[in-house]
Amino acid sequence: MSRKFSVSNIIWDKGKENIESFMKEAKELGLEAIELALNCIWEEPVDLEISELLWLRNKVKDYDLKISALHALTFTRPDLNFFKDKGSCLEACNYIFKYIDIANYLEVNHLVLGSPSLRRTYNKNIRECDDIFNEVLTIYDKRAKGVILNIEPLPIEYCEYINSIEEANELAESYDNIEVQLDTRTLVEQKINFLPKDIVFEHCQIGNPEMCFHDSKFDHFHIAY
Repeated sequence: MSRKFSVSNIIWDKGKENIESFMKEAKELGLEAIELALNCIWEEPVDLEISELLWLRNKVKDYDLKISALHALTFTRPDLNFFKDKGSCLEACNYIFKYIDIANYLEVNHLVLGSPSLRRTYNKNIRECDDIFNEVLTIYDKRAKGVILNIEPLPIEYCEYINSIEEANELAESYDNIEVQLDTRTLVEQKINFLPKDIVFEHCQIGNPEMCFHDSKFDHFHIAY
């Protein structure tokens, strides 16, 4: 198995003026890639001119790096939701689909879909939510152009839909451009000791509860994973 490490700019000083120092530091640390939350660089990524995206792509190449994934996709839009009503779902889809073009401009193959606000169920049952979400994934899958949407299971304490790896995997199995996103922070929070068998994934984020820095009390979880 090939393991390549990247680090996210979500930990860095915000703003376009600081992204180059982040890349420089990542390269000096020997990393081959970076993971980007574009809303930490610009206020609203989907409204950018293509020239801005091309500027970023060229900067990444200047430092001989790659972008492993884009994440925190809807951080600037907590109002978006798949399940409130048809209008809200359409608006949420159109927003997410814009990231396909952004990813292609930046030569990125992975999008990470966390976004618990997108998954508020508005009292719909699981079958209703599954039907709606599968419609979303079907459209995404047709438009994806090789950009993988990685669905992240999130704890039930702050996310109402898709809380387990098994749920995410069952959805992803039906599509070519949908996969499971693993986040060791979530696994630790859910007190999962070992990864379930037969889970296929290409992208994983490593972290601890409350996004804290290294703490040896969580090491046995990470070693097991």
